[in-house]
Amino acid sequence: MNDNLHDQLARLLSGYWYTQTIYVAAKLGLAELLKDGPRSAQELAEATETNPQALYRLLRALASIGVFAEEQGRFILTPLAECLLDPSIKAMATMRGESQYRAWGELLYSVQSGRSGFEKVYGKPVFDFFSENPETGKVFDHAMTGVHGRETEAMLEAYDFTGIGTLAT
Repeated sequence: MNDNLHDQLARLLSGYWYTQTIYVAAKLGLAELLKDGPRSAQELAEATETNPQALYRLLRALASIGVFAEEQGRFILTPLAECLLDPSIKAMATMRGESQYRAWGELLYSVQSGRSGFEKVYGKPVFDFFSENPETGKVFDHAMTGVHGRETEAMLEAYDFTGIGTLAT
Protein backbone atom coordinates (compact mmCIF):
# COMPACT_ATOMS: atom_id res chain seq x y z
CA MET A 1 0.00 0.00 0.00
CA ASN A 2 1.26 3.47 -0.87
CA ASP A 3 1.77 5.35 2.41
CA ASN A 4 1.29 8.74 0.73
CA LEU A 5 -2.11 7.75 -0.60
CA HIS A 6 -3.03 6.25 2.76
CA ASP A 7 -2.11 9.52 4.50
CA GLN A 8 -3.98 11.56 1.89
CA LEU A 9 -7.14 9.50 2.33
CA ALA A 10 -6.82 9.66 6.12
CA ARG A 11 -6.71 13.49 5.88
CA LEU A 12 -9.77 13.50 3.64
CA LEU A 13 -11.63 11.28 6.09
CA SER A 14 -11.03 13.92 8.75
CA GLY A 15 -12.70 16.64 6.70
CA TYR A 16 -15.74 16.92 8.94
CA TRP A 17 -13.42 17.57 11.90
CA TYR A 18 -12.07 20.59 10.07
CA THR A 19 -15.53 21.86 9.18
CA GLN A 20 -16.75 21.53 12.74
CA THR A 21 -13.70 23.15 14.36
CA ILE A 22 -13.87 26.11 11.97
CA TYR A 23 -17.62 26.35 12.53
CA VAL A 24 -17.18 26.52 16.31
CA ALA A 25 -14.45 29.17 15.94
CA ALA A 26 -16.79 31.23 13.75
CA LYS A 27 -19.79 30.75 16.02
CA LEU A 28 -17.77 31.80 19.08
CA GLY A 29 -16.30 34.81 17.24
CA LEU A 30 -12.72 33.79 18.01
CA ALA A 31 -11.24 35.70 15.07
CA GLU A 32 -12.93 38.90 16.24
CA LEU A 33 -11.57 38.35 19.74
CA LEU A 34 -8.03 37.93 18.39
CA LYS A 35 -8.01 40.76 15.84
CA ASP A 36 -6.48 43.18 18.34
CA GLY A 37 -3.73 40.84 19.46
CA PRO A 38 -2.80 37.54 21.13
CA ARG A 39 -4.91 36.10 23.92
CA SER A 40 -4.69 32.98 26.06
CA ALA A 41 -7.23 30.18 25.93
CA GLN A 42 -8.29 31.21 29.43
CA GLU A 43 -8.99 34.79 28.30
CA LEU A 44 -10.86 33.54 25.25
CA ALA A 45 -12.85 31.09 27.36
CA GLU A 46 -13.93 33.88 29.69
CA ALA A 47 -14.95 36.05 26.72
CA THR A 48 -16.92 33.21 25.09
CA GLU A 49 -18.27 31.59 28.27
CA THR A 50 -16.74 28.25 27.34
CA ASN A 51 -14.69 25.63 29.13
CA PRO A 52 -11.02 26.74 29.11
CA GLN A 53 -9.56 23.24 28.64
CA ALA A 54 -11.98 22.32 25.88
CA LEU A 55 -11.43 25.66 24.14
CA TYR A 56 -7.66 25.19 24.40
CA ARG A 57 -7.98 21.80 22.65
CA LEU A 58 -10.12 23.40 19.94
CA LEU A 59 -7.58 26.19 19.44
CA ARG A 60 -4.73 23.66 19.25
CA ALA A 61 -6.65 21.66 16.65
CA LEU A 62 -7.23 24.82 14.64
CA ALA A 63 -3.57 25.79 14.97
CA SER A 64 -2.58 22.37 13.63
CA ILE A 65 -4.32 23.20 10.33
CA GLY A 66 -3.15 26.80 10.10
CA VAL A 67 -6.27 28.49 11.46
CA PHE A 68 -4.77 30.46 14.37
CA ALA A 69 -1.28 29.96 15.74
CA GLU A 70 0.02 29.52 19.25
CA GLU A 71 2.96 31.55 20.51
CA GLN A 72 4.07 31.29 24.12
CA GLY A 73 0.70 30.02 25.31
CA ARG A 74 -1.28 32.71 23.49
CA PHE A 75 -3.23 32.40 20.29
CA ILE A 76 -2.99 34.75 17.32
CA LEU A 77 -4.69 35.24 13.99
CA THR A 78 -3.10 33.72 10.92
CA PRO A 79 -3.92 34.92 7.40
CA LEU A 80 -6.29 31.95 7.15
CA ALA A 81 -8.03 32.91 10.40
CA GLU A 82 -8.37 36.51 9.20
CA CYS A 83 -10.77 35.18 6.56
CA LEU A 84 -13.23 34.50 9.40
CA LEU A 85 -13.47 38.27 9.89
CA ASP A 86 -15.29 38.41 6.52
CA PRO A 87 -19.02 38.16 7.33
CA SER A 88 -19.73 35.98 4.29
CA ILE A 89 -16.99 33.49 5.18
CA LYS A 90 -18.19 33.41 8.78
CA ALA A 91 -21.73 32.77 7.49
CA MET A 92 -20.43 29.97 5.24
CA ALA A 93 -18.71 28.34 8.21
CA THR A 94 -21.90 28.63 10.24
CA MET A 95 -24.10 27.24 7.47
CA ARG A 96 -21.74 24.34 6.80
CA GLY A 97 -21.38 23.56 10.50
CA GLU A 98 -25.09 23.67 11.29
CA SER A 99 -27.82 22.95 8.74
CA GLN A 100 -25.64 21.49 6.00
CA TYR A 101 -23.63 19.32 8.40
CA ARG A 102 -26.75 17.52 9.56
CA ALA A 103 -28.13 17.19 6.03
CA TRP A 104 -24.88 15.81 4.61
CA GLY A 105 -24.96 13.22 7.37
CA GLU A 106 -27.85 11.72 5.40
CA LEU A 107 -25.95 11.33 2.13
CA LEU A 108 -26.26 7.53 2.18
CA TYR A 109 -30.03 7.92 2.57
CA SER A 110 -30.05 10.31 -0.41
CA VAL A 111 -28.04 8.00 -2.62
CA GLN A 112 -30.14 4.98 -1.69
CA SER A 113 -33.53 6.68 -1.95
CA GLY A 114 -32.98 9.53 -4.40
CA ARG A 115 -34.54 11.83 -1.82
CA SER A 116 -33.13 14.90 -0.13
CA GLY A 117 -31.13 14.40 3.04
CA PHE A 118 -32.05 17.95 4.01
CA GLU A 119 -35.75 17.13 3.77
CA LYS A 120 -35.25 13.97 5.83
CA VAL A 121 -33.55 15.93 8.62
CA TYR A 122 -35.68 19.07 8.55
CA GLY A 123 -38.97 17.72 7.21
CA LYS A 124 -39.26 20.16 4.31
CA PRO A 125 -37.41 21.52 1.28
CA VAL A 126 -34.51 23.83 2.02
CA PHE A 127 -36.12 27.12 0.95
CA ASP A 128 -39.34 26.31 2.79
CA PHE A 129 -37.21 25.68 5.86
CA PHE A 130 -35.43 29.02 5.39
CA SER A 131 -38.73 30.89 5.07
CA GLU A 132 -39.90 29.36 8.36
CA ASN A 133 -36.48 29.89 10.01
CA PRO A 134 -35.45 33.38 8.89
CA GLU A 135 -32.22 33.50 10.93
CA THR A 136 -30.98 30.36 9.16
CA GLY A 137 -32.13 31.88 5.88
CA LYS A 138 -30.12 35.04 6.59
CA VAL A 139 -27.02 32.96 7.27
CA PHE A 140 -27.54 31.23 3.91
CA ASP A 141 -27.99 34.59 2.13
CA HIS A 142 -24.80 35.99 3.70
CA ALA A 143 -22.87 32.85 2.78
CA MET A 144 -24.08 32.99 -0.83
CA THR A 145 -23.07 36.64 -1.08
CA GLY A 146 -19.50 35.53 -0.42
CA VAL A 147 -19.72 32.80 -3.03
CA HIS A 148 -21.48 34.76 -5.73
CA GLY A 149 -20.82 38.38 -4.84
CA ARG A 150 -17.11 38.47 -5.59
CA GLU A 151 -17.53 38.41 -9.36
CA THR A 152 -19.80 41.48 -9.47
CA GLU A 153 -16.98 44.05 -9.55
CA ALA A 154 -15.14 42.15 -12.30
CA MET A 155 -18.33 41.99 -14.38
CA LEU A 156 -18.96 45.68 -13.93
CA GLU A 157 -15.42 46.45 -15.08
CA ALA A 158 -15.58 44.02 -18.02
CA TYR A 159 -18.79 45.23 -19.66
CA ASP A 160 -19.73 48.60 -21.08
CA PHE A 161 -23.18 49.43 -19.76
CA THR A 162 -23.26 52.85 -21.40
CA GLY A 163 -26.74 53.63 -22.65
CA ILE A 164 -28.45 50.98 -20.54
CA GLY A 165 -31.01 52.58 -18.25
CA THR A 166 -32.33 49.45 -16.58
CA LEU A 167 -30.74 46.03 -16.39
CA ALA A 168 -32.74 43.11 -15.00
CA THR A 169 -32.28 39.37 -14.92
